[in-house]
Amino acid sequence: MIKRPLGFLCLAMVAMLYLFARKNPAPRLEYDLSQGKSFTVVGKVYRKEAVIQRDYPVSVLYLKNVQDGDTAHGDTKIICYLKAGQPEPELGSCIKVKGKLKTFERASNPGQFDACSYYQISGISYRLNQAEILAKTTEYNHLAQSLYLLRSFLAEQLESNLPEKEAAVMCAILLGEKGSMDKELKNLYQQNGIAHILAISGLHVSLLGMGFYQFLRKCGVPMKAAAVCSALGMALYGMMVGFSVSAVRAILMFAILMLAIVCERTYDMLTAAAVAAAFVLLEQPLYFYHSGFIFSFGCVAGIGILLPALTEGIPQYREKGKRWESQLVKGLVGSVGMAVITLPMNLWFYYQFPVYSILLNMMVIPLMSLLMLAGLILIAIQLLNPMAAVPLVFLIRGILRLYEFAMQLCNYLPGRLFIAGQPKEWQIMIYILLMIAIVVLGKRMKLLCRWGIVAVAMLLLCI
Repeated sequence: MIKRPLGFLCLAMVAMLYLFARKNPAPRLEYDLSQGKSFTVVGKVYRKEAVIQRDYPVSVLYLKNVQDGDTAHGDTKIICYLKAGQPEPELGSCIKVKGKLKTFERASNPGQFDACSYYQISGISYRLNQAEILAKTTEYNHLAQSLYLLRSFLAEQLESNLPEKEAAVMCAILLGEKGSMDKELKNLYQQNGIAHILAISGLHVSLLGMGFYQFLRKCGVPMKAAAVCSALGMALYGMMVGFSVSAVRAILMFAILMLAIVCERTYDMLTAAAVAAAFVLLEQPLYFYHSGFIFSFGCVAGIGILLPALTEGIPQYREKGKRWESQLVKGLVGSVGMAVITLPMNLWFYYQFPVYSILLNMMVIPLMSLLMLAGLILIAIQLLNPMAAVPLVFLIRGILRLYEFAMQLCNYLPGRLFIAGQPKEWQIMIYILLMIAIVVLGKRMKLLCRWGIVAVAMLLLCI
C-alpha cells in the first residue's frame, strides 16, 4: 500500500477531484447548427501530426486558446485538417485559419465509441476540414519545433530501412506516431489486447529511461548527475512524442524515481502513481472518464497492490537447470494477474475481453526490450554505416512478423473474444471490494481460496 504521507495527501486530492468530476460532467458544446459552414479562427499550434486519410497523407494541427472573431473561448481547443499543399506552421506559432466546421459524432448505440465525449474531455470542441492558413506569426516555440523536426527525421530513418508496414509499427512504438499505421493492422493489435505496446507508456519509458541512466553510469557519470540527465531526457522525449495520459503518468513516475536517487530516498511506486494522478487530474478532472487514464493508473495500482496478493505462495522453480520453467511460470502468473486487473476496465469500455491476450502478452512483452533496442541501434547505425543495419532490419521484421502471425492465429481460434456487455456500477464495486478483501486477508488465506474469490468476482462481473 501507499507508505508515504505525500502519497496519502495526493490520494485524498484524487478522491476530491473524482467527486468534482462526478458533479461536473463534460459540457455539451452545441455546434451542430454550424456544421458544414465556413469558420475563421485564430489559435496557437500546440501539436501537429500526419495521418493517412483515403490513402493520402494529411497534416493535422491542434490549436488552443482559440478565438472566433472577437470572441475568446478560453481553454477551447480544435483540430484542423489542412488542405493538400498547405505549409505546416511551427509549433507554438499563432495562426489564422479558415475551414469547414465538423462536429464529433455522439454514440447512438450502446458500446459505440462516443467521439464527442472523448474529445470534450481533452477540451477539443470541434474540427475544421479543408483548412487553409490565412496568416501566422513569426514567433514560435523553438524547442518544441526542434523536437518535432527530430521526430520527423527519426521516422524517415525508420521508413528508409524498413518496409512500410513494419516502419509504421516502429514509428508508433518508438515515436508515438500512429497516424501512418494501416487501420486493419491497428485493429489487429487492439482486438488481440496488445495495443498497449503502440502507446508510449511505462514499458517504453522504463526501458528507455533506465537504459539511458545505466548507460550514463557505465560512462562514469556520477549517480545524481545521471539521474538528473535521465529525468530531463525523458521529459524531452515526452515533449517529442506527445504528452498522452499514459506518457505523462510514466514520465512523472520516472522523474520521481530519479528524484529519489538524487535525494537518497526510497522510491515507492504507489506514492509516485498517486502524485502523478493528482498532477494529471488538477489539469483536467474529467480525465476520470478517459479510458487512457483508467487503464494507465488502474494497471499501476493493480500491479502494486493486487498482483502481489494474487501471486504470493505460487511455487516457482529455483533449482539450477530449471530457469526457463521459472520464467515461464512467472510470465504466466503475471499475465493471468494482469487479466484479472484489466477485466473490469475492458468490459466497461469495450464490453469484451480478448481471451488469448493472456498468452500473447507472455510473448510480446519480453521481446519488446529487444525490439526497441534494435530500433534505436538501427537508427544510429543507419547514420554511420547503412550496410551494417541489414541484420537489425531482419531482426525487427522477424519480431513484428511473429507478432502478426500470433495475432492472426488467435483470430482463428475459438472463443477468442469473451463478450459480456458493460457491467453495472454495483458489479464493478463488488469486484473491487472482493479484490480489496484478497489484499487485506491475503496472507491469512490459502492460494486456492484467493483464486476462488477471483473466480466468484469474475462471475458476478459478467452475469
